[in-house]
Amino acid sequence: MHQKKAEENTRHFIINNLSAVNRITALWAFSEAAFGGVLHAFRIPFSGLFICGAAVIFISLIAHFSERRWEIVRSTLIVVLVKVIISPNTPVNAHFAVLIQGMLGQLLFLTKRFPGTSSLLLGILASSYSAVQKVVVLTIVFGFTLWESLDQFGESVMKIFFPHSTGIRISLLIIGIYSAIHMAGGIASGIIAGRLPIWMKKFITENEKEINSFSLKEIEEKNNKSKGKSKRRWWKRPSGILILSFSVIFALLTYIFPFFGKNTISEVIIMIIRSVLIVFLWFTFAAPYLLKLFRKFVEKKKNIYTTEINNVIILFPRLRYLVNENWKRSDSLKGLKRIKHFVITTITILIFSDIETE
Repeated sequence: MHQKKAEENTRHFIINNLSAVNRITALWAFSEAAFGGVLHAFRIPFSGLFICGAAVIFISLIAHFSERRWEIVRSTLIVVLVKVIISPNTPVNAHFAVLIQGMLGQLLFLTKRFPGTSSLLLGILASSYSAVQKVVVLTIVFGFTLWESLDQFGESVMKIFFPHSTGIRISLLIIGIYSAIHMAGGIASGIIAGRLPIWMKKFITENEKEINSFSLKEIEEKNNKSKGKSKRRWWKRPSGILILSFSVIFALLTYIFPFFGKNTISEVIIMIIRSVLIVFLWFTFAAPYLLKLFRKFVEKKKNIYTTEINNVIILFPRLRYLVNENWKRSDSLKGLKRIKHFVITTITILIFSDIETE
């Protein structure tokens, strides 16, 4: 009885407002522009994996709620356009990654007969692309000397602890572990994306009053009162402490294990000069040219999607309040339970509560 009523409410909302896809698109754009910007700014490890996982969930939800055939492509273009406007200094490859994720999603969801399988494949392919992209970029910038140096370093360390050990290619081990973590993350995000509509229906059935009575006015007032709090300096934050600790440990290791010979030193110097030259050429010539071409493309599309872009950007302040409030409300839960509850609550309230007309 309750489940039937919840399904009727769901259909009623979508038929009358036609905004479920637009709100999910807005949350995806917010995730890319705000969440992605924070992760890149503080160089959080595996930041691409988190952003990619969020994109898999949003693309799968767009496929679930959309009725038009090319809705995922439309939403992807809007997300990229908003990202360019909000974060104009974002690297071109980050915009390209969003386009790749959207294209993969569109292809996999051309048929909606197996949504769970499509979500899982999207998670695996998108995360694999993210991992491969990082390895390829490192190889282009630093050359194979980077991996050879890592192999020599690993071999020297292994000989100290295990004198009779055969050579272990630590570079392959690092790439393998890095790829495996991305693969595991992709599988997890694909499974979550496939099951999320079921979890949302259950949440609607059990918390219908909470969704209908949810108000952002009180949340906005509370947040405005607490704006005066001071922020911690970057080195006092967990990410800053992690980066500093890793830098100190790495510096100490280079003195404790002086494995570089004369040839290795010359190769490393060449590697550094090469990487500096490539980075200089990229940021001086290639990146500005590609960014110019990309902005021309954006300007053409921006005129087509002006209304949609404005609607998305208008929702950003309310999305921020919604995300912050739901994270605070879930503080009684810990670990994965808290993350699961936060995701379900935020997306369900975003889609089904009246946050635009308050």
